[in-house]
Amino acid sequence: MAITFTGLASGLDTDKLVTDLVRFSQKRIDVLKAREQVETSRQTALKNIETRLQTLQTQAAKLGRAQGNVFDRKAVSTSDSTLVSAAAGSSAQGGVTSLRVLSLAQNHQVASQGFDDPNSLITQGTFEIRAGGQTATITIDSSNNTVRGLAQAITNSGVGVTASVINDGAGSATQPYRLLLSSNNTGTANAISITNNLAADGGGAFRPNFNSTHVGSAVVGTGFAGTSTVASNSGAGNYTGTANDSYTFTVIGAGTVGTDNGIQIAYSNNSGTQTGTITVDQTDVNVAKSVVDGVQVQFGAGTLAAGDTFTVDVFAPTVQSAANAQVQLGTGVGAIVVQSATNNVTDLIPGVTLDLHSADPAKEVQVTVSNDVAAARQEVVDFVKDYNDFMDYVGVQTRFDSSTGQKSILTGNRAILNLRDQVQQSILSVSPNLPSSINRLGALGIASDGKGKLVVNDAKLDDALNGRVAGVGFGDLKKLFALSGTSSSSGIEFATGSRFTKESSTPYEIDITQAAERATVTATDALAASTVIDGTNNSLVVRIDETSSSTITLTSGTYSQLDLAREVEARVNANLLSSGRQVSVSLASQKLVLTSERYGAASEVSVLSGSSLAALGFNGTETDTGLDVAGFFLVNGLTETATGTGQILKGNTGNLNTADLNVVVSLTSSQVQAGVDATLSITRGVASRFDGVLLDLLDPVTGRLQTIEDRFAHLFEDAHQTTLKETKSLDEQKSSLLRQFAALEQAMNRIKQQGEYLSNAFGNNNTN
Repeated sequence: MAITFTGLASGLDTDKLVTDLVRFSQKRIDVLKAREQVETSRQTALKNIETRLQTLQTQAAKLGRAQGNVFDRKAVSTSDSTLVSAAAGSSAQGGVTSLRVLSLAQNHQVASQGFDDPNSLITQGTFEIRAGGQTATITIDSSNNTVRGLAQAITNSGVGVTASVINDGAGSATQPYRLLLSSNNTGTANAISITNNLAADGGGAFRPNFNSTHVGSAVVGTGFAGTSTVASNSGAGNYTGTANDSYTFTVIGAGTVGTDNGIQIAYSNNSGTQTGTITVDQTDVNVAKSVVDGVQVQFGAGTLAAGDTFTVDVFAPTVQSAANAQVQLGTGVGAIVVQSATNNVTDLIPGVTLDLHSADPAKEVQVTVSNDVAAARQEVVDFVKDYNDFMDYVGVQTRFDSSTGQKSILTGNRAILNLRDQVQQSILSVSPNLPSSINRLGALGIASDGKGKLVVNDAKLDDALNGRVAGVGFGDLKKLFALSGTSSSSGIEFATGSRFTKESSTPYEIDITQAAERATVTATDALAASTVIDGTNNSLVVRIDETSSSTITLTSGTYSQLDLAREVEARVNANLLSSGRQVSVSLASQKLVLTSERYGAASEVSVLSGSSLAALGFNGTETDTGLDVAGFFLVNGLTETATGTGQILKGNTGNLNTADLNVVVSLTSSQVQAGVDATLSITRGVASRFDGVLLDLLDPVTGRLQTIEDRFAHLFEDAHQTTLKETKSLDEQKSSLLRQFAALEQAMNRIKQQGEYLSNAFGNNNTN
C-alpha cells in the first residue's frame, strides 16, 4: 500500500521532496525505456526488411528454377474456342497446327424397357455387366429384385457404370420408368456389355432388357368405353425401329369385334412421322394386326367405342452410342484422323492438351503455340519491382537528413548497410560462364540508376523477349536467370540441381555403368493365328509396378494376333487407369510381350493366373523387374558418387561439386559405352545466383539477418533488464524515503503535542 503525507505536522511537501530526491534515478529509467523503444523499432524495421527479402527471394527462385521456369512456358491459342481450347506444356514446340473436330467422345448409355414403378418387381438370377475392362456379376434375389434394387447394385458394383431410374414423362399409365445405365468414361473401350441371366418374365415380375428393342404393353386410355380387350406383341426384340417412341391408337367408328367388319382404328407416333389406319373385321378376334416397325396389336371379342384410345410404347436400348473423339489433321486423301477415348486430347500435338467442346467437320481450327512472352515479361518486371521495393525501404530506414540532422531508426547501422550492399552487388553481378550477350541483367535493358535501384528500358526488354536481338533467342534468356545445363549427348539431359550444385568451370564428365530398363515379359508360347475369346477363357490376373494384382476381362470375340495384343493392352491399361500405370503389349516371334512404361527397380510385370493363360501363350510363371540407371560424375578427374532411380541419376548429398545434380539418362544398354558417356556444363544465371545469396542471408540459424536480429534482441533485452533493475531500485528508494518522512512526521507530531501540553500546563500555573 502506497504511503503519502500531507506534511501537516512538519509543514513539508513530502511528495515533492521525494520526487526531487529520486529525479536523477528516474531520468536513468526514462533513458532506458527510450532505449527499449528504439530497439523495438529496430526489430520491427528488421522484420519488414526480412519480409521484403523473402518476397524478393520467392521471385528470384521462380526465375532461377531449372524446371518449370517462366522461360519454358508456352502460350497457346485457338482460332475458335467454342470448338477447341488448349493448354501447352514446356515441351510444346512453337508453330501452327490446323485441324477439324469431326466428332466428340461420348459415354455409352443404354436403357431398359418401361416399368410401372421404380419398385416394380424384376425376375431373379445373375446379371453380368462389363465396361472398360471391369466386370461385375450381380446376384438378384428377394432382397433386391426391383428396378431400383438393380440400379443400386449396378452403381455399387465398381464396374464404372452409374445406374439410375428415370421417368420418361410418358404418363403413369404407360410404363414411364426406365433403368438407365451410363458408362462413367467416354470412348468405345468403355462401352457397356451385359450378359443377362435373369429369369424370364413371370409371376408379375419382368426381366429388364438392355440388349434388344422392346414393345411395351397396350395401355387403354382413362375414358376407354369398349368391352374388347386390347393387347400388343409386347416383349424383347419385337420392335424393328431404332428410336424410343410411343404409338397412340384411336377408334374412328364404333363396332363389335367378332361381329362387325371394317372397324377403323387410326394410329400415330409422337412426332407424327408414322401415321395410318388398321381395319378390324369380324374374323380378327385375337388376330395380330401389323402396324409399323414390327408393332402388332390384337383385339378380343367385344365392343369398341368411337373415340376410345390406347397406347403402345416402343423402346430402343441404345440411348447414346459409345464413341471416340475424332480429330482430322490435313485434308484430302492424305488427311490423318486421330481418335481419342476422351475429349481431352494429349497426344495429337506434342506438349499440347486439347479440350474438345463441339464438333464441326466443316470448320478448320488453327492451334497456335508460341513462347509466353507476356508471362516472362511480367515475371522480370515483378523481380525488378520487388528488388526496388527492398532498396526503397532500406533507404528510408537508414536515411540521414544533413540539413536537419534527423536520423532514421537504422541510420549508420553497418550490419544493415553491408547487407544492402551484398544484395546490390549480387543483383548486378556477372555470370562468368555465360556468353557476354546474356551474362548480366543489362542484356534485357535492366541497369542501375546510380542510387542502388534498377530501371528497365522497356524497348530493349521487348526486343530481347521477342527475339529481336542478334544471337539471343527466347530460350537463351532462361540461362540469364536460371540454373542450366548443356549436355554433349542427347541421351543424357540436365534436369535440375540445388543451391549446392556448383557451376562447372570445366565441363563435368558423366560415366554411365548401367542403363535404366523397364520390366518386360514374353509369353512362353506363340499365339494361334486366330484366337476365340469367350466366357471360358477371358480372365487374366497380372501385377504391374508395385500395384496389387488385378483381374482383367477380355471382350469376347475372334482375334488375330495383332488384334489380341491390342485387346490385352487396352484391358490392362483400363484396369490401371486410376493408378497412373501403363503397359505396352507387342508381338515378338508371334508371342505376346508385356512391357511396363515405368523404368527402374520399381518397374514390374508379372503374369499370375487366369482362364486366358493358355490362349495368350502364358504359363503363369512369367515375371520381370526393371533396373535403375547407375553411374557417377567425374570433376577434374575426381569421382563424385551418384544414385540412380529409374532414369534419373542424382549426385549424392555432400558431393563437392555435383551435390543434388539430376540428369535424365535415356541411353539404352547398347548405347552405354566404356568410360565417359557425356560431358555436362552447368551455369548459374543472375536469379539462380541471387537466390542462393538470399537463402544464405535468410537462413534461420546461420543467416546474416538472424545474426542482426539476435543482436537487436540482445540489446533490447539488456535495456529491458536494466530498466527492471533500476525501476526496482527506484521503488525501494522511494519506499525508504517515504518511511523516513513518515517517522519525521510522527516525531514532529509528538513534539508538537508535548509543546501544547507544556504550554497549557505552565499557562494554568501562572494564572493560579
